[in-house]
Amino acid sequence: MSGSMSSLYVGTSGLKTSQNALNTTAHNLANIDTTGFTRQQVIIKDQSYKTVSINHVSTNQVGSGTGIQLVRTVRDQFYDKQYRLEAGRQGFYDVQYSAVAEIENVLGETEGEEFRTSLDDLWTSFSELVNDSTDIVQRQTAINTSKVFLERASQIQKQIDDYQKSLNSEILATVEKINSIGQQIADLNIAIRRYEAGGVQNANDLRDSRNLLLDQLSSFVNISYKEAADGTVHVSVEGVGFVDADSFTEMGVDVLNEDSTLLKPVWPSIDQDVYTSVGEYDSQNNTDVGSLKGILAARGDYAANYTDIPKQPNKDDFATEAEYNKAYSAYEKEVADYNNVIESSSIMSFQAKFDQLVHGVVTAINDILCPNATGTILQDGELVTIKYLDEENAPIGMGDGNQIAGTELFTRSGTPRYRKETVTFVDKDGVETERELWIYNEEDPSKPETLYTLGQMEINEDVLSNPNLLPLSDNAGTGAYDATVVDKINAMWNDAFSTLDPNSLTSYTFKEYYVALVGDVAGKGNTFTVIAENQETMVNAINNSRLSITGVSQEEELTNLIKYQHAYNASSRYISTVNNMLETIINSFFS
Repeated sequence: MSGSMSSLYVGTSGLKTSQNALNTTAHNLANIDTTGFTRQQVIIKDQSYKTVSINHVSTNQVGSGTGIQLVRTVRDQFYDKQYRLEAGRQGFYDVQYSAVAEIENVLGETEGEEFRTSLDDLWTSFSELVNDSTDIVQRQTAINTSKVFLERASQIQKQIDDYQKSLNSEILATVEKINSIGQQIADLNIAIRRYEAGGVQNANDLRDSRNLLLDQLSSFVNISYKEAADGTVHVSVEGVGFVDADSFTEMGVDVLNEDSTLLKPVWPSIDQDVYTSVGEYDSQNNTDVGSLKGILAARGDYAANYTDIPKQPNKDDFATEAEYNKAYSAYEKEVADYNNVIESSSIMSFQAKFDQLVHGVVTAINDILCPNATGTILQDGELVTIKYLDEENAPIGMGDGNQIAGTELFTRSGTPRYRKETVTFVDKDGVETERELWIYNEEDPSKPETLYTLGQMEINEDVLSNPNLLPLSDNAGTGAYDATVVDKINAMWNDAFSTLDPNSLTSYTFKEYYVALVGDVAGKGNTFTVIAENQETMVNAINNSRLSITGVSQEEELTNLIKYQHAYNASSRYISTVNNMLETIINSFFS
């Protein structure tokens, strides 16, 4: 009788096991389209066995049925880690491409008003002065065209600067998302630990939610993680502990320095920057991961200008080989810093190169209209080389009261071109004489107001209101038009101007330089596009491989549904059979 009753328990365990398996299968089918859901699998085990007898041949045992060992999620940790790494890299290059696309849009080379047109119009307006520089209409046209050129260049610079600053909002939004994900992971850690504390069930759905959050977090920053014995996951972001068992370390933002409005991500609790360097990034060291770093790398640390581009020293400018070698060593260090800080940032690289073009055009025209001479003066007992207005060869304005030299077309808003001083001039023979000179106010990178840079320049208001002041006449006293001035301005467009950057060996004219600049921007955009597209393909391939394991197959689950339904029916029929046997035994016993 006792054996028969035990048989009922065997059947009951089969019913319960089959029912749980059916519930799990139905749960899989219900979540077939749920993002982040992982297929759950029932692992069935045998219950304990009871020994009935033992002989020299075998041990006779009777089983007590079946049970659920666990309901597990089917995941591949290798695919998870690979997916999260490559998704983060895709986020990095997507942001880089977006920055280059913004620059291309501002330049208007694909649509809108092209800056190339402003450059061509400037050249054309001065070329037409060759025919008659005394024509007031032609003079006014050249001045107005110069104004349009400078305004268009300033507009481009302002749009790029504004875009650079607007990335602050993206940094803030990204940091907020990162913190939100950190809080959710910490909350899920607590819930999972409580749910699994009894060691009976796995919190599979909660784990799926946590894994989905890890996927999302990996697109923003480079992460590493490890699951503890209690089921909680510990996450590090950029090498710093971010989430532990039940809390997370909040990420914050701060200004780069007291003179900047640009933001950087920081760890307030440990007073540390999230990134020690954003300019150095490559795939080999996995330093090109995460859209947050991508934003910082594309943006840079400040608005760059032409002074940020190192210039190779000219050997002829040095008295000795040792002096030249020392200067060249310093130049090599400057190039390394340029590549790490400026060239690595799409925005800063464009700012510096574009400003170098505008600076070159402006100073070339100014130096023809207001030529400088170089001389030596005695200052505080020492010989000092200076630049001063070459009044002997400088052209002058046209008409009564306008016949003065040294009137520039482009002015610095905070610094006049010259200052008048009485100095002790020393000629080549060492003879000292007192002379009154118009000394040129040199450009000083440490003083922005002294630079011919975008944001610091404007058209000379005096020339704008009185075109006769434009110095195009001979200063010999005849008042005649000086054809050599306009010829020099026209010739400068065909002269080699500069290399694009210290990594380039080709020296371009102004027009060639602009073409090279546009090509440089397009080349970077194409590079980032190719990388981003390749990353997208790779991420999709990895995710498809991952889904082949974690995803729910409708056909497979329907097959399981039939299998477990048959198992349930079999257990039910088994119980019915045992029940009939018991009923027969009981009835026969009392009859």
